[in-house]
Amino acid sequence: LSRFPHIDGCEAENSFLEARRRIEGFKPWIESQDGYNILAKIGDAKEKDLQTLFQGLCTIQNGSYRIERETNNGRGPTDFVVSNGSNDTTIVEFKLATSSSLKNNLKYQVEAYKKANRTSNAIVVIFYFTLEEKERVESLLNELKGVINCHPILVDCRNNKPSASRIKKASEL
Repeated sequence: LSRFPHIDGCEAENSFLEARRRIEGFKPWIESQDGYNILAKIGDAKEKDLQTLFQGLCTIQNGSYRIERETNNGRGPTDFVVSNGSNDTTIVEFKLATSSSLKNNLKYQVEAYKKANRTSNAIVVIFYFTLEEKERVESLLNELKGVINCHPILVDCRNNKPSASRIKKASEL
């Protein structure tokens, strides 16, 4: 477990915070620890590829929170459900920035999953592979501010990051 020191240790106090803790462990692995290189080798990475990688990370961690993939409690399967009993549940959805239905996913799909799972907690993890995708997602999130009721987390999957010895400005970190 020492391979992931930023996520090991004590558990969060509820499923939302536990889901965030797990995602915040996955995010730096992709962005700064060569996970982006693996995605580049996969080629045209799909949501399923990202889900499999995340599930693998979650599998090696112990804890009292249950993390289930493709749980279908009505209205279709959600990517992940993080729970600690029936009264503490958080939905986690993975989305690619290139998805043509991202706006509707954020406005309606996540709400339907929350309703089916009897929770008000949802996190949407959005993966982008180019600067243009990032800008598109940021614009969309700005447009939907106050409309959507979920917590978005953006993950930078660009594989053109410079070697640490070649970094020239803070934005390249």
